[in-house]
Amino acid sequence: MRVVINKHMRFISVLLGLVAAVVAVRAIDTVTPQHRAPASGFVRVSAVQYPIEPNSSFEKLKNKVESAVREAARRHSDLVIFPELLTMDLWPLNTGKTDREISFDVARQYTEAYFRFVTELSRRHQVAILAGSSPRVRNNEIYNTAMITFPNGRQIFHDKVFLTEWEKAQGWKTGDDLTVFDAPWGKTVILTCFDSEFPLTTQALAAAAPEWILIPSMTETEAGLKRVRWSAQARAVEHHAFVVVTGTVGRYPGWEQVGQAALLEPWEKQFKGVVQEGRKNANDIVTGDYNIDALRANRAVTHLNPAKEQMNRNIRVHVVH
Repeated sequence: MRVVINKHMRFISVLLGLVAAVVAVRAIDTVTPQHRAPASGFVRVSAVQYPIEPNSSFEKLKNKVESAVREAARRHSDLVIFPELLTMDLWPLNTGKTDREISFDVARQYTEAYFRFVTELSRRHQVAILAGSSPRVRNNEIYNTAMITFPNGRQIFHDKVFLTEWEKAQGWKTGDDLTVFDAPWGKTVILTCFDSEFPLTTQALAAAAPEWILIPSMTETEAGLKRVRWSAQARAVEHHAFVVVTGTVGRYPGWEQVGQAALLEPWEKQFKGVVQEGRKNANDIVTGDYNIDALRANRAVTHLNPAKEQMNRNIRVHVVH
């Protein structure tokens, strides 16, 4: 394993069989007073299990999103998280258009307007919002892009690194970077759904030591839900970090969303592993409190932080036939 570190970028190259893959982890946003992680206290997070209703109008989508943000703000949340591809709400059924054509329509007509709308909601309600993700045009290509925004108008984007076969079939492009950023609650990274399942992703993040991993997802089967959930729990253990995962819900003929939010933390005696869980497949908002003091104090002394423990190790793999 080769590690190259400079002021702005870390590259970790991991040899998997005969194929070398590189994921860039970008550490951005120098910690300034308005971005500095809190020295102490609790952080309240609300994860939205968003109901997908095809053939929705953009106005209906905005009303549903604002209603959830308003409720989260009423609960005094510091952060609200929406799931992956919630703009599928706008997906028209029985139009004769292909999935590729529809996804390009959503990307060109609605995504930027949706991200602007969520940025304004963040300012208005004074709460940080992970808007989920939406197909987005960049350099004449379509990416599955997640966006988080803050009350001061700051935005961070993440292009999904590992696409599903369906996403590839639509001609979407993969992202190349994981962006670790300083947020008011601590060092944070976004992993969109399938991103959370890859050994390369978690290996690349080890040196960056994120305190928070946010996972917006969309899964259409129980197996898909379990894969993301188990991967999310593994990331909490590996990185000794807080992890929040949420997904879309809803059922239509031939199209089912299977989702359940989970607010997770490391499994250790001072942590309980699961802070809160949503009601599976229900239109729900799951809210819980995280103790950032406890995480930081425990990280300083625990021997149960695998990402940290492995940093000075080299392991040889012998294949015996």
